[in-house]
Amino acid sequence: MAGYRSTQQSPFRAGATYRVPQGWSRRRILALLTGIAGLAGLLVWGLVLSLMSVGSAVLGTGHPDPVSATAPARAGSTSAQVARARDELAARPMPGALGDYKPEALSTRDPGTPIVLPPARGRDGVGVLTGYPKTTAGAIAQVAAIDQAAMQSGTLAGVRAVIAAWAAPGGPSPTTWSGVTSMAGLLGEMDLPGSGSPRLTITFTPSMGLVKGNVGSDFVVACVDFAVEVSLDETSTAAVADCERMLWQDGRWVIGPGTEPAEAPSFWPDTDEALEAGWKDLTHDQATHE
Repeated sequence: MAGYRSTQQSPFRAGATYRVPQGWSRRRILALLTGIAGLAGLLVWGLVLSLMSVGSAVLGTGHPDPVSATAPARAGSTSAQVARARDELAARPMPGALGDYKPEALSTRDPGTPIVLPPARGRDGVGVLTGYPKTTAGAIAQVAAIDQAAMQSGTLAGVRAVIAAWAAPGGPSPTTWSGVTSMAGLLGEMDLPGSGSPRLTITFTPSMGLVKGNVGSDFVVACVDFAVEVSLDETSTAAVADCERMLWQDGRWVIGPGTEPAEAPSFWPDTDEALEAGWKDLTHDQATHE
């Protein structure tokens, strides 16, 4: 998930289908729709609340090709040249218009070859699927697994535990990650404590993905576009896209050090707009899907 920054657009934005809870003022509804800047956004009642602001420029038709460093990065390399290339890739802004995060008509065009997510080999103590290979598809799968476990926990403790286990030194922390900020904002707006509620359910379904670029073979800015449902008596849906700086370290993909990537607009999966922005459908290797 990308960083929570007040100047950014919320990934979970206004426009999701929803029914307004009785007694809510127009001002409060607008405040929810505006959201809290950050990692991507979470939806509340079909309104959107920033939840995890996803970051990163999305590349597609008519956009630059994914970037690689001019000099390949060796495992463990932290040279100034490599660090600069990683930072430039992560910070590159998203070209084009904002995405349409609310449900809309699906495209009848040929979506192209999907990205096949490799199988996980296990699940860790905080609920994150693990064991993905050192490939770009593996990096995308790990972003999806991290985001799902964090946001579907529905609690501040759950989000903090995930980022503590999956961020490299110098990366986002349990106090700085935009996912923590967005979960705090979501629960606060819903008048819930940090421990959430048995009535609250949050579902993140990874639907589309793309690789913004790579620097050598051990650094990838990987992006996932999720279809999200949030329910608390009422259910709302929206899309949220998230890009992360994924670093291959100690035999696994982790969220790497540095500023969280530039925010990626969220597109409702499988629309013309999503395809034009370069997103690809995600499918699972038979052994992957649990």
